[in-house]
Amino acid sequence: MELRIRFGLVLTISAALLLGCSGAKRPAIAKVTGTVTYKGKAVEGAQVSFMAEGAPRAAIGKTDAQGKYQLTTYEPNDGALIGKNTVTVTKVEMAAGAGAASAEKPDKNYGQMMAKAAQGVPVAIGKEIPQKYSNPLTSKLEFVVKKGSNTYDINLE
Repeated sequence: MELRIRFGLVLTISAALLLGCSGAKRPAIAKVTGTVTYKGKAVEGAQVSFMAEGAPRAAIGKTDAQGKYQLTTYEPNDGALIGKNTVTVTKVEMAAGAGAASAEKPDKNYGQMMAKAAQGVPVAIGKEIPQKYSNPLTSKLEFVVKKGSNTYDINLE
């Protein structure tokens, strides 16, 4: 019986590896860059996401001090999927007293922040840009990515 379980486990893992390494073709992507502004001022530290309908993943980028971003889907700065994309822009700041915390490197601050969130205390707030831009249903931002290099400047109001 134990031999059958081991054999089944080996087959399952082998099948998963073969499927993962099958050389499946990635969807076509193209470079996308741009600048995010809100009321005419550059937005630093915002996350820009492009999501094509039925896409396996979103393309994301973060704005620098001048509000400039470059999108990444698979490899750094490779761009977004070609076609119509719904765009979101999110900027989250930690609430007063929340401290710096990172899920990648959880520490004391992270634990305290999660405990506050569990109690319903806000730990992150979006101050600089309206929250509607962070939701794909309310952002009303769309961009058609074409072959080659694309520039999409996002002017938020």
